[in-house]
Amino acid sequence: MFRNTWSTFVGFGPGLVVDCLKGVQEDLDFEYDFLKQTPRFKDFFIYGSNEDTTIFEVKNPVNINIEVLDVSADPLFRGLYSFITSKENFKELTEDISRISIYPINRTTEPFVETLIKKLAGHFPENPWGRLQKHPRFRTSPILYLRVKRQWEQWIG
Repeated sequence: MFRNTWSTFVGFGPGLVVDCLKGVQEDLDFEYDFLKQTPRFKDFFIYGSNEDTTIFEVKNPVNINIEVLDVSADPLFRGLYSFITSKENFKELTEDISRISIYPINRTTEPFVETLIKKLAGHFPENPWGRLQKHPRFRTSPILYLRVKRQWEQWIG
């Protein structure tokens, strides 16, 4: 049975992720619409999203949506790090991380999503989860890091 949505973190900033997604979709001849929207309150509060959310609405060969969200830090870390580090250090610690969501995943879309994720992982300069270990969210939660790594490895082998 498939989950309806695949959502995980990427150890690269949203700019690189969006550029790689554009390249992969062009390689696969996907037809898509590209739009940006302001982050939802939940995304801003939980992930600290400051940049607009990028959404790819793939129309052909299947209908799927891909969202790329900027992630800085959750509310606990934003509060904690504001007391123990400077604004510049906080930004350096929490930059270059994104969250990607692909939906819907069902029997029809699954082969296309698998191909997309495999090619996307190959477009990055290193493993998509590799740089996450430096981020405060993953330093304090190695289980979350292992979960993200497993989510990627399930698709790319």
